[in-house]
Amino acid sequence: MQKSSFSIIFVTQNGKPKADGRVPILARITVNGEMCHFTTRLTILPDRWLSKDYRTLGLTRDEKQTNNTGSFSNCVGMVVKLINF
Repeated sequence: MQKSSFSIIFVTQNGKPKADGRVPILARITVNGEMCHFTTRLTILPDRWLSKDYRTLGLTRDEKQTNNTGSFSNCVGMVVKLINF
């Protein structure tokens, strides 16, 4: 039986800032070494993103909502549904 791997992390796309300076948050999915990116439709100011923790600082209401309301877990849930299809 072949061993398989799966991971999801969240990254910012700093090369494409919007007019207000916010950048898109992308989900990066890796399955058996194959990588795919897709948008979460969330944005953040680059200096408010903790790249090592894959989350926002969580100091403002919007940042807490991004971290805690399930926005990220909704992305993970959608991917799991697709894989189990």
